[in-house]
Amino acid sequence: MYNEKGENAIRSVFVVDKTGVITYINTSFKADKKEDYEAVFNELEKLTNK
Repeated sequence: MYNEKGENAIRSVFVVDKTGVITYINTSFKADKKEDYEAVFNELEKLTNK
């Protein structure tokens, strides 16, 4: 995502299901935070179990 205040990109993660619906958004994803990865993987797991 574009940060208008800092005029640079912000690392963001979106999970989109098969129908095109965004099921997860993290607009402050931190690559060094295990919790951020876990949240994405948990959402992906939910989608694969549907």
